[in-house]
Amino acid sequence: MEPFVEYGQLQDNTDFTGANYHSMNVRNSNKPDNKQETHSYHGDGGTRASHQSSESANGTPANETINGVQNDPQNNGQLDFSTNNSRQLDKGDSGDGDKPMNGLEGGQATAEGPGPGPVEFTVEEAIDQLGFGRFQIQFTLIDSVLHMTESGELMLLSILGPELVCTWQLEHWQKAIISTVVFFGYLLGAPLLGKFADKFGRRKILNIVGVCLFYYGVLTTFSPTLIWIIILRGIVGACIGGVGQVNVLYSEFLPSKVRGFWLTVVSFFWVIGAVYVTAVGLFVMPTLGWRYVVFITGLPLLIYIACTYILPESAHYYAACGKREEAMATLKKVSEVNKKPLPEGTLKVGVQEDQRGTFGDLFLDKTTSITTVLLVFIWFSMQFVYYGVILLSSELFAKGNVCAGAEQNAASGCFESCQSLTSPDYVSLIWTTLAEFPGALITLIIIDIIGRKKTMVVQSIITGIFIFMLFMCTSRFWLTVYLFVARGMIGGALQTVHVYTPEVYPTHMRGLAYGTLKSMGKTGSMVTPFFAQMLLHTSPKLTLSVYGGLCFVSCIFIILLPIETKGRKLLSSYKTAVYQKIDMHKE
Repeated sequence: MEPFVEYGQLQDNTDFTGANYHSMNVRNSNKPDNKQETHSYHGDGGTRASHQSSESANGTPANETINGVQNDPQNNGQLDFSTNNSRQLDKGDSGDGDKPMNGLEGGQATAEGPGPGPVEFTVEEAIDQLGFGRFQIQFTLIDSVLHMTESGELMLLSILGPELVCTWQLEHWQKAIISTVVFFGYLLGAPLLGKFADKFGRRKILNIVGVCLFYYGVLTTFSPTLIWIIILRGIVGACIGGVGQVNVLYSEFLPSKVRGFWLTVVSFFWVIGAVYVTAVGLFVMPTLGWRYVVFITGLPLLIYIACTYILPESAHYYAACGKREEAMATLKKVSEVNKKPLPEGTLKVGVQEDQRGTFGDLFLDKTTSITTVLLVFIWFSMQFVYYGVILLSSELFAKGNVCAGAEQNAASGCFESCQSLTSPDYVSLIWTTLAEFPGALITLIIIDIIGRKKTMVVQSIITGIFIFMLFMCTSRFWLTVYLFVARGMIGGALQTVHVYTPEVYPTHMRGLAYGTLKSMGKTGSMVTPFFAQMLLHTSPKLTLSVYGGLCFVSCIFIILLPIETKGRKLLSSYKTAVYQKIDMHKE
């Protein structure tokens, strides 16, 4: 049975200061039958409810101190004002909460008389009041540099493979391994670095990731053999796995009403990073070679490393760890930069035990478990199709045969026939990459109108349709158009799941959840080179059927997601949600 509070008749009284107040006797269903509680509040509506009680299993009164007033049964019911503890009881509350009575605001009665009591606010409420301002603009630009770098390092795979085939005389499977090892590193790095981010803070992990990513990216340019390429690109992949934590940190500084909008805006810089690397390949690869292309790809990281001092640690993280002073310092910095005041009162923080989540938290209850399982497949399919379209583009353009439906025989000899990308191939790649701009724009417009789930469904369906249109034997122009639409739509769908995932999990496990699910998605990225770069050469129809069919299957999983996060505030922790009786799964 749900706990209840039964109200009695109001009575007029006078407190020890001479001020008038009302009181009533109530019975609480959570307490023993013989327990009676008295609740008082000042008639001017300026005080919170005070509470006193006596209880005993055998009917013997027991002492309890509420609002600085001790009820002593040995003192003939007289009140002792020697302590200063407080507790409030709201109508319909079980007595364990800390809420004002309905309709009553302001202070609470104490031994010194009625006065203003502490008003608490959450980090989310503070961020919403501070709004989107200069601080968030600075953060957007810094965040965008990491997005450019991550995109560039992954786009590099599509232009590096064909070149190394000619330089080192590689076979199909060796070229596929170069791509796969990057995603394997990502698979290991994302959940591990996500857990570290929840434990030690997002900012520290991002700083380490930025330095390591640049360092090992530069070392790749000196690789003498294929084995060194594989080792160093694997480490780069692990570092890229930590880059996703910038999305977590960024989302925690965005007001709830515009969070989806601005998380989508930064996806434009992902496209810029991919275009940047493709353009570098167009102008640098024919003259200076692949080593210079790899080196130039990592140069934007220097901008991020130089600007890391601007980024503060997440106030959500500090609050979840119970570090009120550090959280307030971060919020004050945002307040100063945005030139807006913080809410009045005291910042509400969690307890120390809530500061980090575990992998078990991903399956904490039925709804969370269902959400996690469905997102594993959704991330897998999105990453599989997205990077598949990227690799398919370079492979189809490099073959010179634009009829994807024609069966091809495997290349004869000890290695794949050398087919480096030409200038027209790079131009076509740039065009298909630019497709992510309209894809991101469409996502930007509809994500806060129809919601995250419907956005992913619509874009996945369109992607599948245009992948199946590649069966038609047509010209390079129409091939580019089909790949353009498919790339734009799957890019928008992938960006939406990037927005959805940090929103659906609470702070104490957000980094872990985001990193783990993103790494599960990278298993799709690990597998896709063997389809786009190997199976395509023996069975193009089967390859395209796998990519197109997976788009439609993923729509079913998206529809089954039990939570829509549009307009939903970020939760600090699951334990807090349970304690405050908040439905963390409410749509």
